Amino acid sequence: VPSISWLKGGQPLPSSSKFSKQGCCTLEKNRTKKGDTGNYTCVATNGYVTKSKTLQIVVSEQPQITQKPDDQTLKEDKKAVLNCTVKSVPQAKISWRKDGKEVQEDSEHIFEEVDGGLGKRLVIPKVKPSDNGTYECLADHPGGW
Repeated sequence: VPSISWLKGGQPLPSSSKFSKQGCCTLEKNRTKKGDTGNYTCVATNGYVTKSKTLQIVVSEQPQITQKPDDQTLKEDKKAVLNCTVKSVPQAKISWRKDGKEVQEDSEHIFEEVDGGLGKRLVIPKVKPSDNGTYECLADHPGGW
């Protein structure tokens, strides 16, 4: 009968942890917290052979838009810069919409990554009347928020 143990970050998972071990190789926790993020290793040994498998658990956080685009009134042919920054774990994918329709990047709508990938800026080098509208940034999150 193999002996099973669990490590978090290379250290034994304390018996007081709120994880429960289900059967041979299942570790379960109902209410995860940000501090539960980390590398977990399952170690199985039968006295002759030891095998281990490490997996990474990332506890996702609901995205928060920390910088929203400001309202702007510009003259034709002026440059518009709309900023959006999102805080989330894992990092959210930011997209832009104008009047409910996705903005596609082209020579008249340029996307710039800012703040190390935490934000996306929409630049319209020379605004024209057809650029009038309501712009919004959206955060698509792999955690399903």
